[in-house]
Amino acid sequence: MLRGRFGDTTGRPRRRKVRRAADLPFDEKRKCRMRIVEMNEEITSFSPGVEQWLGHYVYLLKDPDTNKPFYVGRGQGDRLFSHIKGELKFDKTRDKMDLKTEFIHKLRRRNCRPIHIIHRHNLDENQAKAVESALIDYISDHISDLTNAVRGEGADYGPAEAIQLNRRYGEDLKPKHKLLYIKTKQETVDDPRHGNLYEAVRRSWVLKPERAKEADYVIAVIDQICRGVFEVHGDWYEGRVGKGKAKRYAFYGCEVTDPEIVDAYIDKPIPKIFRKKSRQNPICYGWEGEMIKT
Repeated sequence: MLRGRFGDTTGRPRRRKVRRAADLPFDEKRKCRMRIVEMNEEITSFSPGVEQWLGHYVYLLKDPDTNKPFYVGRGQGDRLFSHIKGELKFDKTRDKMDLKTEFIHKLRRRNCRPIHIIHRHNLDENQAKAVESALIDYISDHISDLTNAVRGEGADYGPAEAIQLNRRYGEDLKPKHKLLYIKTKQETVDDPRHGNLYEAVRRSWVLKPERAKEADYVIAVIDQICRGVFEVHGDWYEGRVGKGKAKRYAFYGCEVTDPEIVDAYIDKPIPKIFRKKSRQNPICYGWEGEMIKT
C-alpha cells in the first residue's frame, strides 16, 4: 500500500497533535518554565523614578524550579539586584563562597536566574527590619531552608511559646551573688563546634580576667533568660586571638546543681538594666543587681 507524502494512505496532510503544558511530564514542565523565564525581560536595576516609590523594602530571592524562597533581604534602591551582580564578580581563587552566592552560581550554570520578589515596600527602616525578621522565622520553620547567614534583627522577639514569654517578662531574677552574665544564642549552642551550653559560654570572650575572677558564678543567657549557671575553676586563661587582635579569654568549670542556686536563677529573666537594646557587649558584670562598668 502506497502512502501519501504526508505519511497516510489518503494523501491528506496528517494533523499535528498539539501538546499542552498541562500534559507534559514534570521535567519538561520545568524546562518549559525555565525557557519562559529566560525569554522574559531581565533587569538588573530599576528604571529612573521607581526608587522614590519603593522606600525601604523587603524582598525574596526564589528558586525558579521550585518557586520557593532561598533568601530574604531588605534594602533600598537596587539592593535587590546586588546579589546576582556580586556572584558575577565573585573570585573563587580568593574568597570562600557563602551559601547564597553558591546557590545563585548553581542557577547561573543551569542558565537560570533567581526570581526577584519585593514582598513589602514603602516601609521605613524599622518596619523593614521587623518584616524581614518575621519572614525569615516563618519561611525557615514552615516552607524552605534559607541561605541567610543570620536570622535578621530583632530575633529576640521572634516565635516563642506563651510560657517562654511569661518567663521572659515575668519576675526578674534577684541576684544574691557577684554574677558575670554572658549572652549567647541557641544557634551557637546547637553548632557542632560547641554542642552544649557550657562549651558555647566558656570561650572565647574579650574581657578583663582580673574582674571576671571576682564573679561567684557565670550566668549563661539566651534571649534574656538565664539558661545555665557555671562555677569557674581556677583562673581565666588566654584563648584564641579574635578580629582586631584583641585578647580573648576562656575558663574551665562546671555547671552548678545546687537546688538553691538553680531555683534562684535558672529560667528567670535577667535584670532589666542588662536588657537594654543599646547594649551590644555580650558581657555584663552584676554585683548583687548593680551593673558594673565593663
